[in-house]
Amino acid sequence: MTPSHVLSTICGVISHQGYTPPGLQRYSDNCLPTLRMHIMGINQISAIREDATEDNCQAVVTHDAFWTILPPEPIVPRDVMMSPEERASAVIESWSVEFIGRAPLEGLKNHIAQELSVSSRYRYCCIVQSSGTGKSRLHDEFSKAHFMITIVLRAFRSNGFPPTDGQVRNFLKIEAWTRGGPTLAYSQAYHFLLALFEKTKETVAQWTDLSHRAERVLRFREFMSRGQNMESTGEDRENFYKDVVARAESFTFKST
Repeated sequence: MTPSHVLSTICGVISHQGYTPPGLQRYSDNCLPTLRMHIMGINQISAIREDATEDNCQAVVTHDAFWTILPPEPIVPRDVMMSPEERASAVIESWSVEFIGRAPLEGLKNHIAQELSVSSRYRYCCIVQSSGTGKSRLHDEFSKAHFMITIVLRAFRSNGFPPTDGQVRNFLKIEAWTRGGPTLAYSQAYHFLLALFEKTKETVAQWTDLSHRAERVLRFREFMSRGQNMESTGEDRENFYKDVVARAESFTFKST
């Protein structure tokens, strides 16, 4: 067996065959990459390879040489030790702490102002970065001072926050191109935006107690985020987009 084959066998025994030698009980699956890197640099792997065969997986993890090369203690990241419930709670609570730094907000504001100052058919901004780096939080912070209508189209049952707007995702995923070609697809998108702006205008108009733009901006943000968690949007937001989609469907299929 080659060193890489031995390592694959070790991980297979640990993860899939339900056999965990006593010395490995302190290692979780999340620590296996570190464990693999450690073993790759150890010369004693040859001694294990001599006594191990493909049909004798347990010989790999019970070999004396294997236990002499294990790191003394695994390093377990904090988020690995958290339960799913604790992790979800931490994500939601992180949105209520102070937003650090003004540069991203100013950069987004300046980009939008620049796009509005020139003639262009396409006005958009792509914010690309790894998961958990604060893209959605940036939008949320921006919406405290600037009127924003957010739509989340992430996959169902994903672990991200905020949760997906399921009604909108389902509506926009209709196979319009195969059912009616580009004409139906364009009509669907057009009438969705029309219904969205109409519903937004009606919603804001109900808040007659607010006289300043800044107050309406904050109220709309609170309205769209109230009661949301990792699994679902709040009731107000859900009903808002339910009505938007119903109107868009009515407009779309009446005009086709």
